[in-house]
Amino acid sequence: MVESAFPQDPVDEAARQAATGERRAVFRPGQASPWYPVVVLVPVLLLDAFILYMVYLMGMLGSVVGAVIVCAAFVVLPVAGMWIASKDARSGQELHIFGQGAVLRGPKGRVLPYRWADTRLLVSAVRRTEAATTYSYALLNLTQPPVAMGRNVVLLSVLGGATEAENPGDLVRAPLFAQMDVWGPMLEEGITRTHLPAVLAELAAGRRVEFGPAAVTADGLVVDGAETRWNEITALSVENGHLTVKRSGRFFRSSLRIAYVPNLLVLAAVVRHYSGAALV
Repeated sequence: MVESAFPQDPVDEAARQAATGERRAVFRPGQASPWYPVVVLVPVLLLDAFILYMVYLMGMLGSVVGAVIVCAAFVVLPVAGMWIASKDARSGQELHIFGQGAVLRGPKGRVLPYRWADTRLLVSAVRRTEAATTYSYALLNLTQPPVAMGRNVVLLSVLGGATEAENPGDLVRAPLFAQMDVWGPMLEEGITRTHLPAVLAELAAGRRVEFGPAAVTADGLVVDGAETRWNEITALSVENGHLTVKRSGRFFRSSLRIAYVPNLLVLAAVVRHYSGAALV
């Protein structure tokens, strides 16, 4: 066999090995908002103010050491923050979505394939408007590091939702890719389309299926240790990051944070299949 004179792109090779199917779209970091420098600098300046206050309390403002600390706080930290923040737009990172999975070209050119069948999806509601809710996302996989992406990613939720086998200590933070309203639903659709049939088959066989702190059985939805039968559920919603279940004419807000529920959209699809109640 004669090898091609042109080396194959690492993303294409990873997709081929993972059998992720046909490429559907590629997403790259979006253009920064004009307010982006302010968003980056505000937490840095708050940290600077705290450092200045601590130096003042220790009586070091007039000392050489105090002057060095204050200089580092008000010069080095803001510059470093802006430099780190600007790396995303020029990093060459990409999110490739395929029919059966996704491949991330991540930091330092690291190529990470995630096949839907072997991957769990975490979602976290980070901003709600009258029109829609914006989510951050994380992909969890036993053979790849967890990757968090989206707007205002809550990394602690990602770490809390990952199992030890999914290696949360190797967490990868991806940039905010453009067209989140497109690639986010594509992740949701791919995971749901792939996992839902297997879950329904398990339930048909009389087996319980776990979704982290929640579960489903052939009879109903288990949340906060209590089972609500399918015919009692009339609606599902997300309120302040918690799953709310409407049953018997009233809403029951659970203690369940959706950010800790792997494959939340699969769970919602199961509820809709058995009860007709959609996630709103």
